[in-house]
Amino acid sequence: MKTVLFLLVIFLSHVIQGITGFAGTVLAMPFALRLEGYGTAAAVLNLLGLLSGIEIFAMEYKHRNMTVLKQVLKWMGPFFLLGLFLRPYLLQKEQVMYRVLGVIVTALGIHGLYDVFSRKKGRSSVILLAAAGLVHGLFVTGGPLLIGWLSEELPEKESFRATISAVWIVLNGAMFLSHIHEGLFAKGTVLLSFFSLPVFFLAMALGGRIAEKLSRRNFIILTDVLLILAGLSLLVK
Repeated sequence: MKTVLFLLVIFLSHVIQGITGFAGTVLAMPFALRLEGYGTAAAVLNLLGLLSGIEIFAMEYKHRNMTVLKQVLKWMGPFFLLGLFLRPYLLQKEQVMYRVLGVIVTALGIHGLYDVFSRKKGRSSVILLAAAGLVHGLFVTGGPLLIGWLSEELPEKESFRATISAVWIVLNGAMFLSHIHEGLFAKGTVLLSFFSLPVFFLAMALGGRIAEKLSRRNFIILTDVLLILAGLSLLVK
């Protein structure tokens, strides 16, 4: 039953991942942690995040924005490595870290919705990118913070999806190698990853079909709503 529930979480969260190009991991993580524990949950969800990045980028790569991608990696990359280094020392304070992140993410989503409905548009600081890199290195959940910056730089959904997917290929690829080095892919984790793959691909296909029918404005609104949900999920984890 625990495995079935885990696969259901994978399906629902990755339908969202297929629509927006993000949020799958951060929405799944609170439930996956309860079901499988940090090591297994982080390893499986990061692997699926890497695969989703590859899949979306393969379909949307012509729309990638290399200037924005270089800017993201320039700021996220070093802080991502710092997060990997600090992770063993901060895991004992995991609950506090998730609560802080949840407050920030929820605030970003509310601010984004306010901008949409008030027709205002601001500029987010690159500090968000640094914070996103650090949080991704620590908990594989830096996506919501990255969205707070990237959604204003790339409002077109095709360019947004292609560029953010390229980010996940780089960062989640590095995280995958780190997880192998740490020995997180034990037999049970490998089996759970194998069982998750058909569910993952079905969810991504469904999410991709939905994404084709979304207008630009509705795409931005959905992104901000998901930020709020992701933030609240971290607060109640």
